[in-house]
Amino acid sequence: MADVVDTHFSVRVLTTALHLSVTMSALAIPISKDDFEQAISELPDDALFTVKLELETALLKLSETNDLLEAELPEANADDRVIYTEAIEENLPVIKSKNERLEILKFEMKVRGLLK
Repeated sequence: MADVVDTHFSVRVLTTALHLSVTMSALAIPISKDDFEQAISELPDDALFTVKLELETALLKLSETNDLLEAELPEANADDRVIYTEAIEENLPVIKSKNERLEILKFEMKVRGLLK
């Protein structure tokens, strides 16, 4: 029972943190794909690897969060199901955007001969 309570508590904390993160991200003006492409074209090679790692880490965390929330849906009460579903849906366009940026970055790295 303690594991169930701890897992449920962890999901609630994660969900709260996620909503705060999404809310803060929503307040920021996202950089356009064109501006991102321009910005990375001006970065040194070593910085591209850092940006790549940051994007991959963010994508992994978002996917893990969605997987965790989806796993909790069947056991969650109605209020939590709404929150979890909203969080999952809010993550989807963020995941799409980060994947697009990662592809742009990989292309730039291939042009520079940093990736095959």
